[in-house]
Amino acid sequence: MKNNGNLFAMVSDESRIFFKELQQGIPLSYFIPKTKHNFFFYKNGLSHIIPRLKVKAHIDINECYEIWENFTQKKSVFDEWEFRYAWYKGFENEPFFYTLYEGKNIVGSVPLWYNKSKNIYEWFGSDWMEDNKFFFKDHEYIDLLFKILPSPIYLGSFEYQTQWKNKNIFSEIIPDDPKNIKKLTEYSSIDDLLRSFNKKRRYNFKYDVKKIEKQKPRITIVKGYNEECMRMLFKLNIQRFKSDENHKSIFEDERMKKTFELLVKKAKTYEAKFIKVDIGRKTAAIDLILEYKNIYCTPIGANNIAEFNGIGVFMMYKEFEDAIKNKFEFIDTLQEDYGWKHRYLDKSPLFKWQK
Repeated sequence: MKNNGNLFAMVSDESRIFFKELQQGIPLSYFIPKTKHNFFFYKNGLSHIIPRLKVKAHIDINECYEIWENFTQKKSVFDEWEFRYAWYKGFENEPFFYTLYEGKNIVGSVPLWYNKSKNIYEWFGSDWMEDNKFFFKDHEYIDLLFKILPSPIYLGSFEYQTQWKNKNIFSEIIPDDPKNIKKLTEYSSIDDLLRSFNKKRRYNFKYDVKKIEKQKPRITIVKGYNEECMRMLFKLNIQRFKSDENHKSIFEDERMKKTFELLVKKAKTYEAKFIKVDIGRKTAAIDLILEYKNIYCTPIGANNIAEFNGIGVFMMYKEFEDAIKNKFEFIDTLQEDYGWKHRYLDKSPLFKWQK
């Protein structure tokens, strides 16, 4: 079922009728008929299940919310609806929760949206999302749903499940960039953590920290939404990546600015704050922190490394220190390594899939 445009704005009357029916529910056997080509899906006990299932696409945001709340385990800030909803409001892409039903009961769903600017299906919230989950009552349904997912589609940043080893999908998923994370419970202080680094990395880390400390930095923590901090985050992030050939500031996209404004303004299930460092009359760095349950998450930041060499390590030092002091179990700096995170954080493997 391939398409190159918005599913619900296609010209063909036949297509319009089909997708209207898909919103009501279509038997799974329509997509996976019992043929020699589909023999894999009818073995191992699935032959008696497939005729009982139907496929439905949910595009109503309130229906999608109900599905999300029924399945999500809320282990990460990315699991919170208000976090994903900020992206929905910022980008205004149509949700598309592709769902399997047995009778009136949902047995599986993949929470997607259709990215109209890229003409591709992604996780609900964009390809920027991490800690993504497939919603299943039982993993025996996963191959069925993956078989019929729309294309083109890209799903990244999800964990491998041991139940997938004997599934068809197992051969199709490939490694994604790993998450950069550190468990902090075994460290009682920042010095304790630094002792866990090897000698060379500990020396380099402390060298950069002392280099910044000699410049008498002023550290400010601002809790909640602050217009000045948001503007500085956007401005400094854009400036930071202008000279970087391999990266581009996400805030060159006005939709990203709107999204992050909402992430901070509407925070309820997590707490947002800024850590800002000023040296002299200039802001050397500013990071956004999201505190969620036992996780200290650093989703985005900006620094002036051109004038303040070592400021990135100094910010990492202050965030390690803050997270340990406030008894967080993990610090999560997300996937992007930027060429240095691997030196001081651990790697948690993630996977991706596309068609």
